[in-house]
Amino acid sequence: MYHAFGLNIESEIELPELLYSDGTADITISLGKVPDFLENPIENTPWYEVGMGQFLLRVDGISKYYVTDGKHIIIEPDHEADLDDIRVFLVNTVLAVLLLQRNCIVLHGTAVVIGQNAIVIAGASGTGKSSIALKFYDQGYPLLTDEVCVVNTKENKAFVYSGIPTLNVWHDTLRKFDIDLTLCRPIRKGLNKYAYDISSQFICSEIELSAIVQISNHNEKKVVMKQISGGKKLGMIMRNSFFQESVQDKRKNFFDCKMISDQTGFYDLEYNTQLDQLDQVFDMIVREVR
Repeated sequence: MYHAFGLNIESEIELPELLYSDGTADITISLGKVPDFLENPIENTPWYEVGMGQFLLRVDGISKYYVTDGKHIIIEPDHEADLDDIRVFLVNTVLAVLLLQRNCIVLHGTAVVIGQNAIVIAGASGTGKSSIALKFYDQGYPLLTDEVCVVNTKENKAFVYSGIPTLNVWHDTLRKFDIDLTLCRPIRKGLNKYAYDISSQFICSEIELSAIVQISNHNEKKVVMKQISGGKKLGMIMRNSFFQESVQDKRKNFFDCKMISDQTGFYDLEYNTQLDQLDQVFDMIVREVR
């Protein structure tokens, strides 16, 4: 039994990335046979299919995953699949879809805590979100989640839910921070990315959302951060969201996104990953969002 994203998870396979729990299960993860195809899918691609309350993911050589009603995940592994590889897709993509089926807002990002508030650092893969999060961690700031960032609304406020107490960081970034690689677990074979334990500064709770900072890269020498306003805020949420087609109650999702855009600070930050600018990025985020 495990806990993540405000849910208790009962799983047939071990999930060492997650925190243990002794509560009643909200969702179950089991091994078994999954459908080859969905009937009348809303979205159909060579890799995944989306139906009403259903999601089917096929990862060649690793596993098939079937998600239903925001409550159940069935895994059908390839007979030669490595368990680490199976878990990578499970705790990232597949859990994100399950949370979408529960009408959560699920962003591709990392969340740090500044003061009493959560700051989401969002952006496309490769823009340096985890490097920035590691900088915050190195400076003593608590973290809430990495990769999958879940936002829920209640009482007209938005909250970020704690996820998994690891940062997924590339090999060269860990070396820049003088982190011993033997203390990290490889995420999967053949990939120079490691899971770095952040449990010493991890908050297992829900924290009110204060700002969303979208990270992108440019070739300039300056770090540029500007505030976003108006309809561009909703666009930023959509651009940084996981599989929107899996959301069950799209009307609720829209109004939740609108409430977040009305009450939250939005920023666009551009920096050059080829230059040593993490100190500037860190200082600018802390100064602006405070």
